[in-house]
Amino acid sequence: MKDITPNIVDRFIGVFSPRRMAERVQVRAYLASAEFQSSYRGGIKTRTDTAWNRSTSYQFGSQADRVQLGSMRDRARRVYHQSHIGRSILDTETDYVVGDGMTLQARTGSEEFDKESEERFRDWMDQADVRGMLGATDWQRMAYRSSRQDGDGGIVLIDRGGGSRIQIIPGDLIQNPDGFGKANVVDGVEVNAVGRPVRFHLLVQNELGKRQFEAVGTENFKYLAWTTEPLTVRGETCYAQIFSLLDQIDGYTDAVVVAARMAAIFGLIFKEATAQKQFAALGSRLNGNGDQQKALTIDKNGMAKYIGPEDSIVQVQAQQPMSQTPDFIRAMLRLIGLPFGMPLEVIGKDASQTNLSALRGIRQEYARAIKPRQRRFVWAYLSPIYRWWISREVKAGRFKTPAPENFWAHEWMPAKAQFTDSITEAQAIQLEI
Repeated sequence: MKDITPNIVDRFIGVFSPRRMAERVQVRAYLASAEFQSSYRGGIKTRTDTAWNRSTSYQFGSQADRVQLGSMRDRARRVYHQSHIGRSILDTETDYVVGDGMTLQARTGSEEFDKESEERFRDWMDQADVRGMLGATDWQRMAYRSSRQDGDGGIVLIDRGGGSRIQIIPGDLIQNPDGFGKANVVDGVEVNAVGRPVRFHLLVQNELGKRQFEAVGTENFKYLAWTTEPLTVRGETCYAQIFSLLDQIDGYTDAVVVAARMAAIFGLIFKEATAQKQFAALGSRLNGNGDQQKALTIDKNGMAKYIGPEDSIVQVQAQQPMSQTPDFIRAMLRLIGLPFGMPLEVIGKDASQTNLSALRGIRQEYARAIKPRQRRFVWAYLSPIYRWWISREVKAGRFKTPAPENFWAHEWMPAKAQFTDSITEAQAIQLEI
């Protein structure tokens, strides 16, 4: 702290209370110190600061948060359908997480029952879609991709004449019924006192297009939400952080194409020293307002260009603009891949900046990074669906093998990402174990 000399007031107080004088001098010395000044500047607004409203975590988020989530969901759908980069990112992530479908492995301890349940469930998965349009691989990939695109979604468990069927519900169909208002229902999700979802309100349209809603309990609706806050219920689209970056790439690409077209055009530049004289020699015509103005007219059979002794004609030397475009695109793809944990070599399928050995390591590292998403997908969708199916099958007595007590015990094995050949991968896995 700086040394502060007592002023006349301090000296006057010191006559009666030397301690009080020392305290005053010490306080003034601290106020003048660099430590206090830096902390003070950090807590006040300056012209270089941006004011932010205080953020509070709510169970359903604020009204602005809910509106923003809905708007992002709509925009995310457009990104997936219209942006080649946006679609490639999500499809690539789905390839790594789901692949060609995860494999069930029963773990009841009865080899005969495990074998029969795996075979029967494998056959059922190809027929599980209530619409009959998606096979086992298709509906797994669709369910994962739809939830990541919208931020959340669900699967309805359906009883069709004793048969078990499922239907994928996109996140945009989970809505509040028209004119419906309850404190514990926001954006179509009804929760209990601790914030646990207990019922979902789904938008259903009949053949005439009339809006109808149906409430489905959690026992028949499996919900997967990619939430970013500990108390929120609705999820956030995976594209939330990259909308502006995708716009930047689109705008940059359009600019490069336009510039390239301009550079490809044959052009001439007329350098004239008598421009004012030529303008003065132009005739006059009436414009749209009825006023006389100078006008350039072209004869019916062509035109002639007069070149004065001080004038010249120069051909435009076209050059390809923005030669750094590939580097810029790679840099933008790196930024876009950050929220996904996806390196450039995976998101851009670009191996030009690395060798094959490093590329294999990069892909393996990404495969490990997406394991939590695999587990979340299994926990929210696949395991509940299997337990529901096998419970119904055992109860209906459709198994030939006697069901053990823990007939629902199982594991899901994700599709292995093959980076070299099967033998090398098997040896690497064995060494790792």
